[in-house]
Amino acid sequence: ATLGGTVTAFVRPAPTSQPSPDEWSDHPAATEFAGQRALVVGGTRGPGEVTAGLLAAGGAQVTVTYRHGAADAQRVVDALAGDGHAVIELDVSNRQQVAALRTAAAGATHLYYFASPPIFRGVYGVYSTALFDEFRSIYVTAFDAVVGALDPAPLVGVFVPSSVAVDRVVGGMAEYVDAKRLAEARADALAGEHPRLSVVCPRLPRLETDQTASLLPVETGDAVAELLPALRSMAKPHPG
Repeated sequence: ATLGGTVTAFVRPAPTSQPSPDEWSDHPAATEFAGQRALVVGGTRGPGEVTAGLLAAGGAQVTVTYRHGAADAQRVVDALAGDGHAVIELDVSNRQQVAALRTAAAGATHLYYFASPPIFRGVYGVYSTALFDEFRSIYVTAFDAVVGALDPAPLVGVFVPSSVAVDRVVGGMAEYVDAKRLAEARADALAGEHPRLSVVCPRLPRLETDQTASLLPVETGDAVAELLPALRSMAKPHPG
């Protein structure tokens, strides 16, 4: 007798490694970020990791946060150029941990906010208000809480990336796009509320990260080429 059947299998792509400094398409000048005390929220993987590396290479003092993976976070910090960098645990949805930032990230002059839940979970043709609420809670509510927890006196720059996806709704990403549009509106409002605060909200293309990893060929942007010009647009920290 002949037997037949089907097998459904799922393969998780290997974790995405970010380029090392000798592979960067461009490099910051050794002192162009000097004086920054940068808090990189979600700086252990993806664009947050690249941002931490670029800032440190440019002379910034960097604090990297992680939600899971203390070893990954320490690996990132150990690889940063210069000295005085730190790593702290932070779940942006944990009120106690966010409130503790006033002490844990004391003196931060710049905030780089890369916190994000898994992105590709929507279903084409079905809108999930629960999924939208989850995205909004991280991109808007938690972002607001983190900004509010930091000492406003030294804070002069906030970097909160958006996505080119807001220009065109991709199937299954409507909830993500709506939340990112709200995040952009909140960034604009924050800049209006605090004129001395430089708020940068670039629309980044799809970059090569764990979030965007695919078994199929997908065009991705150069993280350094996309991030470095945006980082350079941040305001310099004020004296003291």
